[in-house]
Amino acid sequence: MSPITERFLAACAGGDVEALLAALSPGAVLISDGGGKAKAALRPVTGADEVARFAIGIAAQGMALPDLRIEITDLNGSPAVVAWAADEPLMTMTLAVAEGAVEQVLVVRNPDKLAGLSVGSRG
Repeated sequence: MSPITERFLAACAGGDVEALLAALSPGAVLISDGGGKAKAALRPVTGADEVARFAIGIAAQGMALPDLRIEITDLNGSPAVVAWAADEPLMTMTLAVAEGAVEQVLVVRNPDKLAGLSVGSRG
């Protein structure tokens, strides 16, 4: 995993907006998919500040779960995080990194799209 990915994830988990802003490209975009079955943004979240605040909000919600477990992995060839509640996938967050900054964050919370993941699976 790249240093930028590690910094991004640590900033999300720690709720550190400034550190997250330092990891994001100014024009960063976050796209989320809840499939109408899970909470997600209805439109792309654009700009580093908005993406940082949204990502930290997602992380804070997950951290409140008593059985939350995070797996850092590659998913479909990109650095990613899979959040698990017990043995069920709760969310994936995939990062597109270019020129040392996170340019795109893809969040999948749609349970239909997460159904194919299993504990310890790799993209």
